[in-house]
Amino acid sequence: MRTGTRSALVGVIAGMRSSSAPALVGQIRSRENRDGSKAKKVLGALFAGELIADLSPFMPARTKPFSLLARMVSGASSAARLDADRSEKVRAALLGAVGAIGASFLFYRLRKELGRRYEIPDYLLALGEDAILIGLAVWLLKQAEESDAIRWA
Repeated sequence: MRTGTRSALVGVIAGMRSSSAPALVGQIRSRENRDGSKAKKVLGALFAGELIADLSPFMPARTKPFSLLARMVSGASSAARLDADRSEKVRAALLGAVGAIGASFLFYRLRKELGRRYEIPDYLLALGEDAILIGLAVWLLKQAEESDAIRWA
């Protein structure tokens, strides 16, 4: 997979759930280093907590300035950390931030529109979004494993 595509997809994941991108990158990095780091466990717990918190009605909209900024920073920093090429880190960060902004607005509007048009409860739409996120994260993990296997072959 091209690194630009991967960077943008990491940003998309951050736009869906801000803690998911660092958790994914921590998972990929720990598999590459073959360790069970504490950071990976903490990031995983944050990710699980955010999945649960998103179901609560008091969470602010992801398109509010602070929430959007958190998603941008998460996407940018995660994409940059995942890119091994130092000269491409700025490009990776920009693609991660753009992916996060785009996904934040896309999934916000999609959930609102599907809920309004088809009268689907928001918690069900949140669970559907979580399923998409988890599927994308698993696919990216698989891609990372395959590229790692090729590198070590």
